[in-house]
Amino acid sequence: NLHLNDLGNLLSSVLATMHLSVCLCVESNIDGFLTKMTHHLSRALVTAFRSQAL
Repeated sequence: NLHLNDLGNLLSSVLATMHLSVCLCVESNIDGFLTKMTHHLSRALVTAFRSQAL
């Protein structure tokens, strides 16, 4: 019974660690994606304004 309990605890901690790392990975990817998108959007806006000015 104790062995099963330990196994359950180990499994839940492993799952928690995996969940945390997946969340961190997804968050950093979303962060980088948003940064790239903002960068591209601002460049497009600047280009549009320049073409309007010319």
